[in-house]
Amino acid sequence: MLKFVTLTENIENSEKYVNIINKIMMNLDLYYEVYRFDNDNEDFINLCRDNYGTNIFIIEDSEKLSAERLVRLIKKEYKMVAAFVIVVGKENILNLNNLVFDYSFLIDVIKNNVDLNINLENDITNILSILDVKKPVLNIFCDKLLYRIPFNDIYYIEKQLNGKKAIIITKMGKFHLFRSLNELQETLDDRFFRSHQSAIINIENVKIIDFENNKIVFENEVVCPLLSRNFKKQIRKAYTTKCG
Repeated sequence: MLKFVTLTENIENSEKYVNIINKIMMNLDLYYEVYRFDNDNEDFINLCRDNYGTNIFIIEDSEKLSAERLVRLIKKEYKMVAAFVIVVGKENILNLNNLVFDYSFLIDVIKNNVDLNINLENDITNILSILDVKKPVLNIFCDKLLYRIPFNDIYYIEKQLNGKKAIIITKMGKFHLFRSLNELQETLDDRFFRSHQSAIINIENVKIIDFENNKIVFENEVVCPLLSRNFKKQIRKAYTTKCG
């Protein structure tokens, strides 16, 4: 999930930032949330410590909210591997070389005397490009949350016994959802194949196909025990093509 975090004492500017965010995101098939703060309170720090999603911070420098101090705070508390910070404020308020994150990106400082709309839109667009948000994803609801699972991260999808639910086995873990395999297959691309009446596999993540024991082994020794006679020929051809 993508989270935009604005931090400014100016309510009007906060509205302006949110409007720019919504303008860019409204045409993208991407779930996002916007969090607005007027100070670096406990909720702000807890959000920095959150280990789910990617944050884009928009910080407005002021006498009370020193952007340099806030960037150092984010750097100290942030737990994810990628963060993006956009600072709106005066010229030369930050020494960028000293504050670049170890595993993240300090994108830009937008000066007060430039066109905020254009520069902020450009920065957000560049960040989305870095994140490659156009990669194919499967949108699913699980435990009242919307997840966007990249196709690359899916090992296989298995139908539960009652046929009304599916289990998606991914690099991030398992997800349950109320959709049939036929419905799911319509949303997937040509890297996905039926290996069984009750399973769809991602051929790109297959490491070994054991035709004798009717099982498929993926990365990290994840095993799909569903390989039927009816689909062996198709799977063999697809796997051979993938391996060259």
